[in-house]
Amino acid sequence: SQSRIGRTLPTFSLDARTELERPVELFGRALTQTLEPRIRYARTPYRDQSMLPLFDSAPRDFNQYAIYNDNAFTGVDRISDANEITMGATSRLLDEQGGETLRFAIVQKWLLSEQRLNPNGPSPIKSGLSDMLLLGSTHVIPNWYLDGTTQLGADNHATQQATLGVRYSPGAWRT
Repeated sequence: SQSRIGRTLPTFSLDARTELERPVELFGRALTQTLEPRIRYARTPYRDQSMLPLFDSAPRDFNQYAIYNDNAFTGVDRISDANEITMGATSRLLDEQGGETLRFAIVQKWLLSEQRLNPNGPSPIKSGLSDMLLLGSTHVIPNWYLDGTTQLGADNHATQQATLGVRYSPGAWRT
């Protein structure tokens, strides 16, 4: 019986982003508008990991943090193969103190080759475009925050899932 099981999986990832700013005036307010494009390439070769026990790995939620992650799994029991480019852009409106008033973002992943280790099932994920994420948030009304995310299907551009959150924060350390 084998007492040690291991794997070595090299990952190459290159993440480039920049932030462009310009002054704007809206509704009589001096604001700064940003444009923040981001492009990320990741490459991890496929390795059979079926000999390793599966304790804590699970599929990541599809959100603005997971789409830029090197691994499609949470935990360390499984590491997904990848040959992908993720492209996104964020635009913000900032007030004079640097506080964010409004944010919009769009992001999508392009799989350059099929992903053989699929966290959602036994079939590989085909190459091509992933679903698209549209994000927005605002803090126009004092103490009130509104956040929303929509996931649009790559095939039919229909809403796959959407979230909307409202938060009231009357002061520091209170929500």
